[in-house]
Amino acid sequence: MPAKPSLLVVAAGTRSAASTRHRLWNYRAALERDFSPFRWVEYGGPAGWSPAAARKRVACVFRAWQGASSADVVLIQKLLFPGALVNAWKSPGTRIVYDLDDALYARASNGEAPATTAARRRRLDSTLHLADQVIVGSEPLRRYAERRNPNVAVIYPSLDACRFGDFPRPKRTASEAFRVGWIGHDRNLHYLASLADALASLAEELPHFKLVVCSGKAPNLHPLPPDRIVFIPWSEENELRALASMDAAVAPLARDAWSQGRGGRVSVLNSMAAALPVVLESGGGVEDLARDGESALFADSPAGFRAHLLRLAKDPAFGGRVGTAARAVIEERIWSHVQYPRLRAAVAGR
Repeated sequence: MPAKPSLLVVAAGTRSAASTRHRLWNYRAALERDFSPFRWVEYGGPAGWSPAAARKRVACVFRAWQGASSADVVLIQKLLFPGALVNAWKSPGTRIVYDLDDALYARASNGEAPATTAARRRRLDSTLHLADQVIVGSEPLRRYAERRNPNVAVIYPSLDACRFGDFPRPKRTASEAFRVGWIGHDRNLHYLASLADALASLAEELPHFKLVVCSGKAPNLHPLPPDRIVFIPWSEENELRALASMDAAVAPLARDAWSQGRGGRVSVLNSMAAALPVVLESGGGVEDLARDGESALFADSPAGFRAHLLRLAKDPAFGGRVGTAARAVIEERIWSHVQYPRLRAAVAGR
């Protein structure tokens, strides 16, 4: 039996970070089984530049340097180390695998300076050129990466099948309350705010309409009345509780390059795994997974979101069919045990 290759994982965040959880942590037990020795280093510090971030980065680089010296494979998640450092890890014959699920080549939606974007793009391009294998979270990211590296694999964010189980959905009638949900990081609440007028209009037509928001902070969605909003503070457990309380989910998105390059859109995948009909704007590769009108409902304007939601409110059977088809997509393509063989092959190179 051939010896197991050794692996160093350098993660961008801790388990609480969605990106690290769905791209690495869901596979951690399997990776520990198939690679030996197995080492794990994580950054987990704040974004941007600050004394605290600098200290975290130095500590992360030091631990990664120690681990890389004896690793057959180094798997780097999203972090951008100096090219000279990555090249030093690579020079003894170590295999470098780079995992990417954000459009790091584009200007971030927080309005960062163009010089910041350009500097990050240069570091990204250098890393992509040096890597033996690149793993990306969506087709939009693949299109960018393949212009810099011929070895690119698309592996979507993974979900743990055991966490969702059968996720039975209660049967709703058209006369009962209609609960629409949104789950996401509080820095992305501006996406949801783009639907505030449409949701307020829907609430006027549907007396028992509620919006369930699971996030880091409560939203202000004027003119939607606050008493129509059910806020659930985010945690892994609360996320499941929120999904179980919804009849449909929404996922609006902007049209800028940063938003469109998002890798897989975990909140959409979670909603599909919960057998919810999701009304969403295209982007982040979900359009390559779901079929419009069958396993998801795509909208390109607030009016489109409103029309889809109104149909779902008045035709629960239709929503049930879309949700069932959405769940089937997840079972076929997204569970971690389904995607792991491709991840392992990409990491090991065989």
